[in-house]
Amino acid sequence: MTDHQDGRSAADQQFLAAMKRGRRERRMSQTELADEVKKRGWGEARQAIISRIELGERDVRLGEAYLIAQVLGMSVEAMAAPDDVHLLLRDLDSNAERVKDQVGTVTAALETLSRFVDHLRADRERALAYLEDQATTPHADSVRRAVDSADEALLEAAKVGG
Repeated sequence: MTDHQDGRSAADQQFLAAMKRGRRERRMSQTELADEVKKRGWGEARQAIISRIELGERDVRLGEAYLIAQVLGMSVEAMAAPDDVHLLLRDLDSNAERVKDQVGTVTAALETLSRFVDHLRADRERALAYLEDQATTPHADSVRRAVDSADEALLEAAKVGG
Protein backbone atom coordinates (compact mmCIF):
# COMPACT_ATOMS: atom_id res chain seq x y z
CA MET A 1 0.00 0.00 0.00
CA THR A 2 1.12 3.53 -0.55
CA ASP A 3 0.91 6.44 1.84
CA HIS A 4 -2.05 8.74 1.36
CA GLN A 5 -2.36 9.53 -2.37
CA ASP A 6 1.26 8.93 -3.39
CA GLY A 7 1.44 6.71 -6.43
CA ARG A 8 -2.33 6.73 -6.99
CA SER A 9 -3.75 7.33 -10.40
CA ALA A 10 -5.83 10.41 -11.12
CA ALA A 11 -8.90 8.14 -11.30
CA ASP A 12 -8.11 6.71 -7.83
CA GLN A 13 -7.73 10.20 -6.40
CA GLN A 14 -10.95 11.35 -8.06
CA PHE A 15 -12.82 8.33 -6.70
CA LEU A 16 -11.64 9.05 -3.14
CA ALA A 17 -12.57 12.73 -3.42
CA ALA A 18 -15.98 11.85 -4.86
CA MET A 19 -16.52 9.26 -2.13
CA LYS A 20 -15.87 11.81 0.63
CA ARG A 21 -17.88 14.51 -1.13
CA GLY A 22 -20.79 12.17 -1.87
CA ARG A 23 -20.90 10.88 1.69
CA ARG A 24 -20.83 14.42 3.10
CA GLU A 25 -23.45 15.69 0.64
CA ARG A 26 -25.74 12.93 1.87
CA ARG A 27 -24.84 13.78 5.47
CA MET A 28 -23.71 10.21 6.06
CA SER A 29 -21.17 9.29 8.66
CA GLN A 30 -18.47 6.78 7.81
CA THR A 31 -20.31 4.30 10.05
CA GLU A 32 -23.56 4.83 8.13
CA LEU A 33 -21.76 4.32 4.82
CA ALA A 34 -20.17 1.13 6.17
CA ASP A 35 -23.56 -0.13 7.36
CA GLU A 36 -25.16 0.56 3.98
CA VAL A 37 -22.45 -1.19 1.94
CA LYS A 38 -22.54 -4.09 4.39
CA LYS A 39 -26.29 -4.48 3.70
CA ARG A 40 -25.47 -4.71 -0.02
CA GLY A 41 -22.92 -7.48 0.38
CA TRP A 42 -19.62 -6.10 1.67
CA GLY A 43 -19.73 -8.18 4.84
CA GLU A 44 -16.57 -6.89 6.48
CA ALA A 45 -17.30 -3.18 5.98
CA ARG A 46 -16.63 -1.08 9.07
CA GLN A 47 -16.11 2.58 9.84
CA ALA A 48 -12.38 2.03 10.28
CA ILE A 49 -12.08 0.60 6.75
CA ILE A 50 -14.07 3.51 5.27
CA SER A 51 -11.79 5.91 7.15
CA ARG A 52 -8.63 4.20 5.89
CA ILE A 53 -9.96 4.28 2.32
CA GLU A 54 -10.84 7.98 2.55
CA LEU A 55 -7.41 8.75 3.98
CA GLY A 56 -5.77 6.83 1.14
CA GLU A 57 -4.28 4.28 3.53
CA ARG A 58 -6.16 1.38 1.96
CA ASP A 59 -6.96 0.72 -1.68
CA VAL A 60 -10.55 0.25 -2.74
CA ARG A 61 -11.28 -3.07 -4.38
CA LEU A 62 -13.44 -3.01 -7.48
CA GLY A 63 -16.43 -4.72 -5.87
CA GLU A 64 -16.22 -2.34 -2.93
CA ALA A 65 -16.09 0.63 -5.29
CA TYR A 66 -19.30 -0.50 -6.97
CA LEU A 67 -21.08 -0.90 -3.63
CA ILE A 68 -19.87 2.49 -2.39
CA ALA A 69 -20.99 4.12 -5.64
CA GLN A 70 -24.38 2.39 -5.41
CA VAL A 71 -24.95 3.63 -1.86
CA LEU A 72 -23.93 7.15 -2.85
CA GLY A 73 -26.23 7.10 -5.88
CA MET A 74 -23.42 7.42 -8.40
CA SER A 75 -21.57 5.22 -10.84
CA VAL A 76 -17.96 4.18 -10.40
CA GLU A 77 -17.25 5.81 -13.75
CA ALA A 78 -18.64 9.14 -12.56
CA MET A 79 -16.77 8.95 -9.27
CA ALA A 80 -13.44 8.23 -10.99
CA ALA A 81 -13.84 10.90 -13.65
CA PRO A 82 -12.24 14.37 -13.55
CA ASP A 83 -14.36 16.94 -11.71
CA ASP A 84 -15.98 18.49 -14.78
CA VAL A 85 -16.85 15.07 -16.21
CA HIS A 86 -17.91 13.86 -12.76
CA LEU A 87 -20.34 16.76 -12.43
CA LEU A 88 -21.67 16.19 -15.93
CA LEU A 89 -22.17 12.46 -15.32
CA ARG A 90 -23.76 13.12 -11.94
CA ASP A 91 -26.19 15.59 -13.47
CA LEU A 92 -27.01 13.26 -16.35
CA ASP A 93 -27.58 10.33 -13.99
CA SER A 94 -29.69 12.43 -11.64
CA ASN A 95 -31.83 13.92 -14.38
CA ALA A 96 -32.23 10.56 -16.10
CA GLU A 97 -33.56 9.10 -12.83
CA ARG A 98 -35.96 12.01 -12.45
CA VAL A 99 -37.24 11.52 -15.99
CA LYS A 100 -37.71 7.78 -15.37
CA ASP A 101 -39.66 8.55 -12.19
CA GLN A 102 -41.83 11.08 -14.00
CA VAL A 103 -42.46 8.72 -16.91
CA GLY A 104 -43.88 6.24 -14.42
CA THR A 105 -46.07 8.90 -12.89
CA VAL A 106 -47.24 10.20 -16.26
CA THR A 107 -47.88 6.66 -17.54
CA ALA A 108 -50.07 5.91 -14.53
CA ALA A 109 -51.91 9.22 -14.97
CA LEU A 110 -52.47 8.54 -18.68
CA GLU A 111 -53.84 5.07 -17.89
CA THR A 112 -56.26 6.63 -15.42
CA LEU A 113 -57.19 9.33 -17.93
CA SER A 114 -57.80 6.67 -20.56
CA ARG A 115 -60.24 4.86 -18.27
CA PHE A 116 -62.09 8.12 -17.54
CA VAL A 117 -62.22 8.94 -21.25
CA ASP A 118 -63.69 5.50 -21.98
CA HIS A 119 -66.38 6.08 -19.32
CA LEU A 120 -67.07 9.56 -20.66
CA ARG A 121 -67.45 8.27 -24.22
CA ALA A 122 -69.89 5.60 -23.06
CA ASP A 123 -71.88 8.18 -21.06
CA ARG A 124 -71.87 10.51 -24.06
CA GLU A 125 -73.28 7.74 -26.28
CA ARG A 126 -76.00 7.06 -23.72
CA ALA A 127 -76.83 10.79 -23.66
CA LEU A 128 -77.02 10.95 -27.46
CA ALA A 129 -79.32 7.91 -27.49
CA TYR A 130 -81.48 9.64 -24.89
CA LEU A 131 -81.66 12.76 -27.08
CA GLU A 132 -82.73 10.70 -30.10
CA ASP A 133 -85.65 9.30 -28.14
CA GLN A 134 -86.44 12.26 -25.89
CA ALA A 135 -85.42 15.36 -27.91
CA THR A 136 -88.44 17.37 -26.78
CA THR A 137 -88.45 16.52 -23.08
CA PRO A 138 -87.81 19.26 -20.49
CA HIS A 139 -84.37 17.78 -19.74
CA ALA A 140 -83.14 17.66 -23.34
CA ASP A 141 -81.42 21.06 -23.17
CA SER A 142 -79.52 20.01 -20.03
CA VAL A 143 -78.46 16.78 -21.72
CA ARG A 144 -77.30 18.72 -24.82
CA ARG A 145 -75.19 21.04 -22.63
CA ALA A 146 -73.71 18.01 -20.87
CA VAL A 147 -72.88 16.43 -24.25
CA ASP A 148 -71.20 19.68 -25.32
CA SER A 149 -69.21 19.71 -22.08
CA ALA A 150 -68.25 16.06 -22.66
CA ASP A 151 -67.10 16.93 -26.19
CA GLU A 152 -64.87 19.72 -24.83
CA ALA A 153 -63.41 17.37 -22.22
CA LEU A 154 -62.74 14.71 -24.88
CA LEU A 155 -60.94 17.28 -27.04
CA GLU A 156 -58.78 18.34 -24.07
CA ALA A 157 -58.00 14.71 -23.28
CA ALA A 158 -57.03 14.07 -26.90
CA LYS A 159 -54.46 16.88 -26.67
CA VAL A 160 -52.59 15.01 -23.92
CA GLY A 161 -52.96 11.57 -25.40
CA GLY A 162 -56.10 10.38 -23.62
